[in-house]
Amino acid sequence: MALTLTAGVEDGKQSKKIERNTRKGGIGEILLLRCGVIVWMFAWGLIDAQLRILSQWDF
Repeated sequence: MALTLTAGVEDGKQSKKIERNTRKGGIGEILLLRCGVIVWMFAWGLIDAQLRILSQWDF
C-alpha cells in the first residue's frame, strides 16, 4: 500500500501527489535487524567460548 503525500504548490494550481513506497524501507529495516542479531549472537558465542577457556586455566 503506497503512502500518498501532497506537495505544497502555489494557489490556483492543482496539487501534485507524491507516492512513497514504504514497503522497501520496512524490508530493509527487517534485514538490517536480522543481520545485527546474527552478529550479536556470534559475538556472544565468542565471549562465552573465551570465558570457558580462561576459566580452565589457573592464574
